[in-house]
Amino acid sequence: MDVEKKRRNKARFERELEFVQALANPYYLQTLAQQGLFDNVSFLRYLEYLAYWKEPKYAKFVVFPQSLVFLDALADAGFRQSLLHVETAQMIERDQYARWTAWRKSPQEAKK
Repeated sequence: MDVEKKRRNKARFERELEFVQALANPYYLQTLAQQGLFDNVSFLRYLEYLAYWKEPKYAKFVVFPQSLVFLDALADAGFRQSLLHVETAQMIERDQYARWTAWRKSPQEAKK
């Protein structure tokens, strides 16, 4: 593989990883919905293509694993439609925060 092709592959990898991880932000998801991207067949196909990030050899690079959950959820038209409402993004944010808080507690703290 030549140097230029390696550089392009690395740049593509980084762009796609950054985009997938951005899916962990409920307000980013809402912005995508408000911009009408979830009505764009090409964009929906791109989301399907990104499913390769769930494979262990790629998933190990994902810092925000909930982004992979949202990548799956975006396959559901109802979920995509619900993202048009600010209440959905707020609910997701509250749920994420609650899960992160519980996850960070030690087993002794969780028993309290």
